[in-house]
Amino acid sequence: MNPQNSTFEFEDPIQRKSLAIIFIGISITGLAGNSLVLISVILCRKLHNLNNIFVVNLSIADIITCSLLPVNVVILWNPIEDTPPVAEWICTASTAVNFICVGVSVNTLASISVIRLLVVTRPLQTHKPRWLIRLWILFTWLFPSAMILLPALILPGGFVLGYNTKYGVCTQKSSHPYISIYNGINLLTFFLPLVVIIMCYTAIFIRHRHHSKKMIQSSGENISDSNISLSSIYSISQFVKHTSDTRIKHTMMFKIQRRQIQITKNMLCVVCVFILCILPYVIVAQKIIQGDIVVRLVPYCGAFIYLNSAVNPFIYARHPNFRRVFRLMLTCNWNEIPQPSMTLKFLTNYRI
Repeated sequence: MNPQNSTFEFEDPIQRKSLAIIFIGISITGLAGNSLVLISVILCRKLHNLNNIFVVNLSIADIITCSLLPVNVVILWNPIEDTPPVAEWICTASTAVNFICVGVSVNTLASISVIRLLVVTRPLQTHKPRWLIRLWILFTWLFPSAMILLPALILPGGFVLGYNTKYGVCTQKSSHPYISIYNGINLLTFFLPLVVIIMCYTAIFIRHRHHSKKMIQSSGENISDSNISLSSIYSISQFVKHTSDTRIKHTMMFKIQRRQIQITKNMLCVVCVFILCILPYVIVAQKIIQGDIVVRLVPYCGAFIYLNSAVNPFIYARHPNFRRVFRLMLTCNWNEIPQPSMTLKFLTNYRI
């Protein structure tokens, strides 16, 4: 059965309020966790690096998504009506921004995968000018904005995004005559970055397999990478570039590569979680699986997309640098944060 043509309506008050409570939990957890990520990067210079610029971009998108969830909470707490219990423009605007932020997330993950490929394959050539990084970040917002807003405005039949009378939430309008075309365009918006992600991590995997034997052999040289920070990798790379000692160059290169592979695994975990969270909604929205039960699961599949915004900080916490800064912040040991930024120094001095 076509989810758009089904007569089913998400009317059960228990299910609606249960979903609203889930949204509240996701919103609170996502806002707290992603704010922790942002503050960590602001306060610790050890976390100032190219990879974490995009991590911050991802966290900003997640914060915006979580901050808009209360709109749907209010709507879900009320019974289904022909019009939402909030202003129609609020419903439409929150839906558009949420869709854009999901697009920003997948484009940011694609950008991180490109960076991971560069640092693993060309560790000495990953320093990029600031103007290029700014344009790159801007693109992660402009591309999904154009792909989501332009079709919604251009397609006949009115704006595609807004209050969905079938499910009583803010999303696409299931009654819109061109909803299938819009969903197809949305799928393309997410499919292209996912292709980039798969290609980059496949190349990284091949590279890792190619060098694994060399890295095992190098372990006999007592190489330890536990003290290499992300912020120091560029300086180490410059040192390696100019040193004439072959053994030192070989040793330091392996330190960098091993460190970058650890980071790559962590970011690959973020990608896998994102795909797992968005996959259920893609399956039901694109009618890959059909039936009454599928139609009833649509609201919960949508909740999985929002869940992704809340779980990312827990994945970042697996990284030792983030984990240490998180712990020091939560225990208010501000003076023990490694390589404090000027902001942290100002705040600690002001407090004293």
